[in-house]
Amino acid sequence: MRTVISAIMVAASLTVATAQAQNVQRIAAVVNDDAISVYDLLARLRMVILTSNLPDTKETRNSIAPRVLRTLIDERLQLQEARKLSIGIEDSEVASSIQSLEGQLGMPEDGIKKILADAGIPYLTLEDQIRAQIAWSKVVRLRLRPTVQVGRGEIETFLTNVKENLGKPEYRVGEIFLAVDNPTNEVAVRDRARQLAEEIRAGANFQALARQFSESASAATGGDIGWVRPDQLQPELAEAVRTQENGQLSDPIRGIAGYHLIILGGQRNEELPEPVETVTLQQISLPFGAGATDADRQAQVELARTVADVVTGCEDLESVGREMGARVSQRLADLKVPDLAPAMRDAITGLPESQASRPIEQERDVAVLMVCERKRDTGLPSDAEVINTLAAEKLNLLARRYMRDIRNSAFLDVRV
Repeated sequence: MRTVISAIMVAASLTVATAQAQNVQRIAAVVNDDAISVYDLLARLRMVILTSNLPDTKETRNSIAPRVLRTLIDERLQLQEARKLSIGIEDSEVASSIQSLEGQLGMPEDGIKKILADAGIPYLTLEDQIRAQIAWSKVVRLRLRPTVQVGRGEIETFLTNVKENLGKPEYRVGEIFLAVDNPTNEVAVRDRARQLAEEIRAGANFQALARQFSESASAATGGDIGWVRPDQLQPELAEAVRTQENGQLSDPIRGIAGYHLIILGGQRNEELPEPVETVTLQQISLPFGAGATDADRQAQVELARTVADVVTGCEDLESVGREMGARVSQRLADLKVPDLAPAMRDAITGLPESQASRPIEQERDVAVLMVCERKRDTGLPSDAEVINTLAAEKLNLLARRYMRDIRNSAFLDVRV
């Protein structure tokens, strides 16, 4: 009898194990010609729960599973788009991105790998996510970045706005953004935003959830959009920023394109710094040589003076210096005048551009300087910085529309 019971128990165990194995290999969703298995979904669920400090309960898994599956579907679509455009992702790029993430989190190299291994989560789960992020960033750069233009008027308007708002409060803002791509999704997206807010208030990690679920470009930095003034935000978001306390999370806010969760990390009043003069310099040096006598030194100083009298511009100074066998510096760009050595600072004070300085006698050589360009750093962002900021805003909007179009045209069959 005992033998029969043992055989039945073994058979039952094998049946359960076989059923579990078959279950994880079931298809959770079909994305065009790709499949996402239940195993993929469970592994990502476990990683999200681990990294976001969510309680590992059945209720949590059931609650976040639809969001996680949506993310996996989007990642498959992004990888498919990259393949369609013949965009490749090297393993070294994935490794470098993970290493950067460890740096952001203050973790040692391979720290994430150890945490995942200890939790029994395949490292491939993280690698797949990072690979999709890299692929999508390359797709956006290739297809969308060339279409983004920033006009002179936009730059001037941005700089004028910065000047007018100097001294006004700035806020360190974190965001989670969920897009409403279709009016029929309004309620579902709002509910997802409310659910995220409840999880964060219950102790979940805001930055980790932003990385996993936010549909804004700031997801890569854990939702951090940096220091902003309220006038730089949509009116609905600006009102929340003005009225919240540091560390406080907003309720879901309906913006132009979807729902936002906002959290404050600090406040400051940024004043315009004193203008700083910067210069681009060209320098040549005539060495005295070992054992040089006073007469030898004086001869080199006179030669330097002659050079200073005849050259007419930085290119000329560089060319003459090379012909004479002098040591010729690389063009020294954007040097802050207050940071220069006293002798150099004194030599160029009041010196017109493209005019050589008097010889500067030093221990081993005599130098001649020339100011190629002078600028006054007003503390305002440069044109290039403004262009990058405005282009990033436009690119983020275009990328969301692009992703929406890809999603709408895809064949999706969700089976769980």
